[in-house]
Amino acid sequence: MGDDSGHDMGHQKQQGFTAMNKKSAAPEHINKALSLDGSVAALKAYYATWAASYDSDLAGDYTGASVLCHFFQEIAFGSREDGASVLPEPGALPTLRIADVGCGTGHVGRVLYEQGARVIDGMDLSPEMISQAARLQINGVCPYRALYADIDLNQPLPVQWQQAYDVTFCCGVFTLGHVHPTALNHLAAITRPRGLVMVSTRTTYYEASDYREVSDQLVASGVISLVARLENAPYTQDSDAHYWAYQVN
Repeated sequence: MGDDSGHDMGHQKQQGFTAMNKKSAAPEHINKALSLDGSVAALKAYYATWAASYDSDLAGDYTGASVLCHFFQEIAFGSREDGASVLPEPGALPTLRIADVGCGTGHVGRVLYEQGARVIDGMDLSPEMISQAARLQINGVCPYRALYADIDLNQPLPVQWQQAYDVTFCCGVFTLGHVHPTALNHLAAITRPRGLVMVSTRTTYYEASDYREVSDQLVASGVISLVARLENAPYTQDSDAHYWAYQVN
């Protein structure tokens, strides 16, 4: 992988995480998800049948949400090389408007809420996964302010969301059989200038797709800046992931 600006910082942020070099075979439900053709019909059909057992099937296996949210805390509120923080002080977290795109059953929303976020909107293609997220309770409260189903990240997101969020998360979505790398542009579009876009890319997806080229093009064109990247960090028992922090220009 190359040497874009910000990559040295990304390597530094990798400290504290241990890449899972010894991998187990992917469970059957993961293999089936990775073999989907990326069409709306196939994705909706598969997650309609998986939603009810999704959390129990992934129990103890999926660490991606936790890694990305803790990476966000370091990037957003930790000191950068120039001594500045990317976002306001941590005390501002309860007021930050956060989009959790591809929220699924709410793994990212749960971690963010436990960290102190209180204005979180979740979006997903699958109505059944959104129904599961709506049932999520932390101390008797659902972590999401609002939840939206039938959201296709391969298409531009609703115009009313343009520049509406301070931080946009997308975890577990840039994976084989799901979305095109160009969806990164749609995430940037709903994030306000100087806001953050936090993304995970499963390593097999990164290697098989043109995500790097799309990311580089968006950086070169001035749409986003790459703040940091966390390489080969824990994700699932069968795969690591790269984690990305972008700032919208």
